[in-house]
Amino acid sequence: MFYVYVLLTGTLHDEVTLFLDDAIANGGDYDYNDTTDGGHGRVERRKVWYSENVQWMQDRQQWQGLSSLVAVESQRTLGDKVSSERRYFISSLSGIGAESIGRMIRSHWGIENKLHWSLDVSFGEDNCRIRKDFGAENFYRVRRIALNLLKQEETAKCGIKAKQHKAGWDEQYMLKVLKI
Repeated sequence: MFYVYVLLTGTLHDEVTLFLDDAIANGGDYDYNDTTDGGHGRVERRKVWYSENVQWMQDRQQWQGLSSLVAVESQRTLGDKVSSERRYFISSLSGIGAESIGRMIRSHWGIENKLHWSLDVSFGEDNCRIRKDFGAENFYRVRRIALNLLKQEETAKCGIKAKQHKAGWDEQYMLKVLKI
């Protein structure tokens, strides 16, 4: 099994958090990268700690190919408000260092955020109140499929929301979007 990285939760999260926080506080075995960038009136500083020391983990055999542990701390400053959070990851990648894995993680979340923004603007996803059983997950998947189909349709030179409306008004266009 290959995985670039996995955002941690649960007991594994607690173990990795304890290990990395101790290494960070006491100068343990890790590679470190620190970047700062800004835009839209805010400044974001990201610190990345990357360690290939996984031999101490008792349950590491449950994660085939486990090679590294990562902590990412993001500190955002907007005006005089400062927020900070630290996230922890495991990875099957080795020998790449803190700078590279930091770029990979940032790139992944950029894609996720862009997708979420598209789904919210086009389909009002944040306003959806479906909570029962698997309804929310099912509707998320239907919205993703619809978003992908609308993006692939190139004859109408307009945005996703306009294409969505056009498909609702014009049955022939809807069939074109659905490629039927």
